[in-house]
Amino acid sequence: MAETTPQPQPQQQLEIRFRIYCGADLFQGIFPLSTTIESIKERIMSEWPQDQSVQPTSVDDIRLMHAENPLVSGRTLGEHRFLIIPGGVVTVLVIVQLPPELRRRAVGTNQDSRIGCTACCNLL
Repeated sequence: MAETTPQPQPQQQLEIRFRIYCGADLFQGIFPLSTTIESIKERIMSEWPQDQSVQPTSVDDIRLMHAENPLVSGRTLGEHRFLIIPGGVVTVLVIVQLPPELRRRAVGTNQDSRIGCTACCNLL
């Protein structure tokens, strides 16, 4: 009887670190590949630091990027490609892209000038 070698199981979850535009880590967690991008955005909204100059007003203001590729709403983590180093943590950049009317209003005031261009700078 031929002996079969066990096949490696495909990875069923990812350890992800979420980093915001200023370079600080928002949080880190282990997520099943079935996790939707919308549920991750909801968690980001709930854990967003109140002392940041840019505040997302809804999950639609949040963009997630990994290796210059967007994580698309309406999909799960398993439907995206990730650069995974064995035993490593995946870093996802969290970008707040305010609606155009809020960007114009923020730039026109004496508030932090980065508010209007945060998304632009991080997307380049």
